[in-house]
Amino acid sequence: MIRRIVYYVTLLSFAFLSYGTESSRKQTVISVSSNPDPTGLFSTSRLYLGELRTQTPVIIEAIQMPGGYVGSGTFFHCSVEKWDARRGQWRVLVKHDLDQFYNPDIKKIEIKPSLAREVCRALLPHDGGAWGDRVRFRLGYTWHDFGQSVLSPPFVIEKKTSP
Repeated sequence: MIRRIVYYVTLLSFAFLSYGTESSRKQTVISVSSNPDPTGLFSTSRLYLGELRTQTPVIIEAIQMPGGYVGSGTFFHCSVEKWDARRGQWRVLVKHDLDQFYNPDIKKIEIKPSLAREVCRALLPHDGGAWGDRVRFRLGYTWHDFGQSVLSPPFVIEKKTSP
């Protein structure tokens, strides 16, 4: 009898836990903006930035670089996906993977409500794709499970306009 009660309490706990997680993810979005290449090296590309915005606290994993010779910065498990109309599906153009980093230091970072945090960036079409491609950002909540992620709305890689 006690085993049965423990089983049902556990089952209900998982049901409510997944409901709360799903609810918070529905309130999490990636907004996209673009700017000319700030370095000026790739004049035909634009820098696209994805900012995570949430109405409830969200915890995501990131790699924090130590600085010095190897560089500094925070990297999230982000990819750029392109819509393949012929196949009717999204395919990965660019993706951050753990094997790109030497001895990665994975940290859990809390994104607080109403505060935007840059989580994705890509210089397009330099990093991948072509002008006119329909693309989106995908941010994985962890580095080991890309299935749990948040998507930006699709956007089009724009050709740089003349000043």
